[in-house]
Amino acid sequence: MKKIILSLALILNVATTPLYAAAFVIRHIQFEGLQLISPQTVYTYLPVKEGQTLRPGQTGEIIRALYKTGFFEHISLAHSANTLILHFLARHSP
Repeated sequence: MKKIILSLALILNVATTPLYAAAFVIRHIQFEGLQLISPQTVYTYLPVKEGQTLRPGQTGEIIRALYKTGFFEHISLAHSANTLILHFLARHSP
């Protein structure tokens, strides 16, 4: 049941992400809401890097890669100009 809810949340999150509009060159990556891990750690898991072009179909890949880490309860993406913005809600340990 938990996997179904997570999958549904992932689909809804990707479907509402405004990054589907058009491709853009990532000049900066901004992290918001990180608490337990460093931006450098998250950066190592990202399938895209600064200087690359982010295409509309890649947003799901980014979210899946970050969810696989197990660090986050919620992830959303946005962009402003050429900045990719990642919003996080950390997973709390049991």
